[in-house]
Amino acid sequence: MIEEVLREHPGYGHKRLALHLKINKKRILRVMKIFGIKPYRRYTKKPFVYKTKDSIFSNLLLFETPRGRGDIYASDFTYLKFQGKWIYPTRVIDVYTREIVGVAILTTHATQLVMNALLNAVLHRAPPRIIHSDQ
Repeated sequence: MIEEVLREHPGYGHKRLALHLKINKKRILRVMKIFGIKPYRRYTKKPFVYKTKDSIFSNLLLFETPRGRGDIYASDFTYLKFQGKWIYPTRVIDVYTREIVGVAILTTHATQLVMNALLNAVLHRAPPRIIHSDQ
């Protein structure tokens, strides 16, 4: 019965199959696992690649793991509304220890924001092998 419904509706998962057949979803899932029945997958996720006119930067953290303390830093920022104004806190963390090693807060979202946090991080520590930022 499951295979017949999947022929008609190849994208149905175990929950929709259970609704369609009016059977418990746990039973549907168990039968699908036993017989190796899988629904059609609509897409596959591709690795993120940042492109500019001159070069292509891939996400190194997909393939690299930190070797030790201070090996890889990651930076991120967020925005908060505080007393009617937007403020932008930025932090740089050591990926290995999850320790915050640099912080900067500005009222403008500019390159200087992340640079201040990074300079704050390397002021008292050795520069890392990889610096990762999503922006």
